[in-house]
Amino acid sequence: MNETVRGLVLLASVVLWLPFLPPLLSGDLTLVQGLVRYACALLLAWAAGSGLSALFRSYSAQTEQRTTPEAEPTSAAPSRRAEDRPPQEPVAAQE
Repeated sequence: MNETVRGLVLLASVVLWLPFLPPLLSGDLTLVQGLVRYACALLLAWAAGSGLSALFRSYSAQTEQRTTPEAEPTSAAPSRRAEDRPPQEPVAAQE
């Protein structure tokens, strides 16, 4: 994972955990429960970030393969060597 994805994972984990902040501050949740819920949010955000990162990498690899120049297709007929000359056609007599 690159640094941008790591930052987005941390941001997403905080956003997922934000609904638990008011109960934590009011005393309805203990600190341990709040930390466990944040760990679950972090794990979920990390899994989503890893999955999306792998998906983007696979699509970019496919795009790079498509833009790589391929070898020119070979024709069915063999090509002539440089020293070969086409057969001379007989010159028709002028009238």
